[in-house]
Amino acid sequence: MRVAKGSCSILLASFLLRHHRVRVLGPLTNVLNGNPGRIRRAVLRIQPPVVVSEAEIDRLVAALDEALAIVRANDEALLVGHLLGWVPSTQERRAPRCRVDAWPVQAEHHEIDGRTAFIIHPSSAADVREYFFPSLAGRPVSDEQLGAWWEQISPYLEPAHVRREVVTAHGFALEVNLVMVPYLPAALSGEGLRQRTQEVRDKIQDAVTIAKELGDDNIPVTMVGLGAYTSVATRSRAHAERPWMAVTTGNAYTAALTLEGVARAAQDSGVDLTKARVAIVGAGGNIGQILAVFLAGSCASLVLLGSSRYDARTRLDATRDACLESLRRGEGGRTGSASRANGSTTLQHFVRNRRSRPLRLRRRRRDYQQPRTASC
Repeated sequence: MRVAKGSCSILLASFLLRHHRVRVLGPLTNVLNGNPGRIRRAVLRIQPPVVVSEAEIDRLVAALDEALAIVRANDEALLVGHLLGWVPSTQERRAPRCRVDAWPVQAEHHEIDGRTAFIIHPSSAADVREYFFPSLAGRPVSDEQLGAWWEQISPYLEPAHVRREVVTAHGFALEVNLVMVPYLPAALSGEGLRQRTQEVRDKIQDAVTIAKELGDDNIPVTMVGLGAYTSVATRSRAHAERPWMAVTTGNAYTAALTLEGVARAAQDSGVDLTKARVAIVGAGGNIGQILAVFLAGSCASLVLLGSSRYDARTRLDATRDACLESLRRGEGGRTGSASRANGSTTLQHFVRNRRSRPLRLRRRRRDYQQPRTASC
């Protein structure tokens, strides 16, 4: 099962109450508080009365056997169906469909040179179904029902480490980890974010802490990327604490690749950027502003294009001012043709440095510790 341990306990308690009329207590304090970045135990508290009978004990044991068989089979749809408008029959509950986890967290790799992590989130209810509840396939639960329920319970779910991959290139092995926060895009932007800003940012901060804990003293996690709407929710990481490691939105990397692509496309097509007029669509955004600042000193003229948003003109003015300030600062206050002539190598210089900068490698570790075990 892909749900976090504390959340699994709550789902089991709900299942037992709905289908067997057995009331047990899940670890509410564990789900709502706890220590971010730490493994939280799946605990069910059984508090029978003094006068409990043997028949009632047998009933509890049978109910637990049924529930745990569902967990072993990874047929999590049977645990949550009653919360989504579908009540599985007794026969279905007693014969869960065995399923192999399609998204197992890989065991720790022992020969790596570095670690990094990305904070992600499900982009739609279909993603929630695919990752957390794949056994809902073929069951009478729509994406609309699942999405509405997920929005209700997401504040009570913990961020989770969901994926570990090792990427190797040019002899350098990098461990890439994915940590998922439970929110859908509607909760990470616009009105949804305004309604629970601090809650969302705290959850993303918990995910950053979990990412940090994936490292160790020998090879720590040196960089965490805020993916998709998590960068929007933290205002491009401005509201994310960075405990002894770099936190980025990925915008700088996107801009760097775009600049390299522009330089290569101009060269391949025989376009002289120093004599060209360049237009940037979306120049009021973060990536657009970075591109504008770099290209301002590399082309004959620059056209900034924005959206129809109410604050588009203000954002474009800010980009224009950033370009002018960059030119003044980089060219010693000179303007006009002399400034353009001296600044025309800005983009080429950037691309050349990106290609020639040496990669600093950390000595590869070899079996310095036993692999850590992970359980759901």
